[in-house]
Amino acid sequence: MNGPLFQTQHPNEDVTLHAGTLRLTGKTSSIDGTGVVKLIWSPTPLITFDMDLGPAEQTIDWFDQRRLLLVELGVEGECAWIRRSPEVEGKARIHGVLRGGIPSFGRSNDLDSVLFHVVGFWPLWHDQLEMECSGWVATLCNVSNPAEPSGIGKRLQDEGGFGITHWGRLRRKDGSAFEAEAARKFLEQIGLLLSFARGAWCFPMLLVGVGAGGQVQWQSWNPMRANRWPQTLSWFDEHKRGQLEAILPGLCARMLSPSWEEATKLAIYWYVESLSGVQNAETSVVLSQVALERLAWAYIVESRAHKKKLPKAKSITDRLRVLLNGVQIPASLPNDLDEAMTKGEPSPRLDGPATFVEMRNLVAHPRGGLLATPLSDRRKAKDLGLWYLELVLLSLFGYRGHYCNRLLDHRSGGRWEVVPWAKT
Repeated sequence: MNGPLFQTQHPNEDVTLHAGTLRLTGKTSSIDGTGVVKLIWSPTPLITFDMDLGPAEQTIDWFDQRRLLLVELGVEGECAWIRRSPEVEGKARIHGVLRGGIPSFGRSNDLDSVLFHVVGFWPLWHDQLEMECSGWVATLCNVSNPAEPSGIGKRLQDEGGFGITHWGRLRRKDGSAFEAEAARKFLEQIGLLLSFARGAWCFPMLLVGVGAGGQVQWQSWNPMRANRWPQTLSWFDEHKRGQLEAILPGLCARMLSPSWEEATKLAIYWYVESLSGVQNAETSVVLSQVALERLAWAYIVESRAHKKKLPKAKSITDRLRVLLNGVQIPASLPNDLDEAMTKGEPSPRLDGPATFVEMRNLVAHPRGGLLATPLSDRRKAKDLGLWYLELVLLSLFGYRGHYCNRLLDHRSGGRWEVVPWAKT
């Protein structure tokens, strides 16, 4: 199998997963028919089915049929709801949605590779990217044809919506067989990496396990988090694929640490939500502050476990300063924000952590002053929090290359710079 098993040619195009005999089952009866099981995108990824039942006069007990069996595959899912659709050529038709999708099915051990699909990642390269970590090798490819400039990637950029932009293959570096659950755990880390780079949810989905002989022997269709094609600004340069290869080992190492696993997952979750959701500046400030505080707590706990001496940190601001100092990020307010955001504070002037937490307090505590604060200042506070969060995560992952500094003016073309801890 040398390509994606599932594709979308146009934004928001349904993905056909299975066509064949379907059986609705309940406590007292069952109904057979033919139909199609599909992945639909809007308003959120769901697995649905359309089923022709035969003569339109057939009686249906809508309260009894609660499970759908895909007869040829021998796998079933629970119906969230079903309803009658308009008749087609005198046949009754049912449309339904499956609760939680379809469980994994097939032989999940002795896999040679797992094929996966990615929704909404940057489709700007045409040669494959290979990433290695923890004995795994993940290959990521663009689904578009280099000779087709108007492929799904270009259409998503022009029109927005959902679409499969990449497919990949996961295998063990030494060529040994593996179980599906082990692959699923590593693909979660790939999903965190791609989502952190994109600033939108890009978790691998529609997993297909392939045996040593090239035969499909296991599949998992459960829909994963995905976003409509977003116009987000993250730290990542889509033209520099080496950034992903450089970060993955550090991310995997954090995910293996009891002190860092939960903090890393939550920080990336709040980072993506603050960028890709329908968020305003105030919401983003709160989400970034929560993520930074969780990372600061993990850093302090780990440092104390290793007998590292730290300054006293009683307040959120103090803990943020400890975190920034520990990962070699300057705590001083960046020059272009200094004059705009100090708000005439008496000496000593507020540093970056104090300024950011002060803005967060205006949002979170009903003491007045938020609406009197200029919207431009609130947006600068949003960018400051996201900048801190991006840099902290990049430092924790051991990255030492260039990144996009969101605090710099994009019109000058000078947003790309080396991370602070790699400048000395």
